[in-house]
Amino acid sequence: MKKILLLLPVLALISGCAGFFPPLDGASTGSAADENTAILADEMVGLQSQVARLQSSVDEANLRNDVLAAEVNQLNENVQELQTEVAYLGNELAVVKSGRSSTPPPVVNTPPPPVADPTPRIVIIEDVQAMRTSLYSYAYELYRKGEYAESTAKFEEFIQKLPTDDLADNAQYWIGENYYSVRDWQRALASFQKVLSNYPDGGKAPDAMLKIGYTYREMGDAAKARDNLNSVIKQYPSSDAARLAKQMLDRW
Repeated sequence: MKKILLLLPVLALISGCAGFFPPLDGASTGSAADENTAILADEMVGLQSQVARLQSSVDEANLRNDVLAAEVNQLNENVQELQTEVAYLGNELAVVKSGRSSTPPPVVNTPPPPVADPTPRIVIIEDVQAMRTSLYSYAYELYRKGEYAESTAKFEEFIQKLPTDDLADNAQYWIGENYYSVRDWQRALASFQKVLSNYPDGGKAPDAMLKIGYTYREMGDAAKARDNLNSVIKQYPSSDAARLAKQMLDRW
């Protein structure tokens, strides 16, 4: 009996200490695993969001690079075109000056007016060469200033007055550039195509074919754009237009 009474405090002590030890059943272990899984899932979602934002930033940067590269190419093309035009007009001006210095101006004998008509007669002598140079230069200057509608009208006037002139194909090309600048793709395309149909052997044929490719690209017709750019490279392999066409295809 004494032994039993002595064991009772020991059993009570063991029973009380049992509450200090965590349970070892599977329910508690599963709950902790679920909590860790949820934390990892939240972290994964956060990482995926960061990756998506970074990818979006990369895509925007690539798009800006493409746009800037196209603008740089266009500016280079405009500079080359302007240098060509300046050289050409300089030669034309030299010819005009040399022709005027060696040939005396024509003498116009105006007969006296009839006595019955006291109004004097006015004779207008039009210098075609001067008109040609000034009209083309004025039209091109309007283009450079961004006055595209006015420039188109003057280039059309040039073609109407001088349809067989050496600069007629240039004038037709710049009509296309005017429409291209205001994003009127249909009229730009028609104008560039007219350069090829009306002046197939002219100096602006490679540039017109190149801009046809550019225009189709802006219109969303990738197949026709590539066809025209490849045609530039094939038909005019040594031209600046072919180099620009290759650059555009490489960036595609």
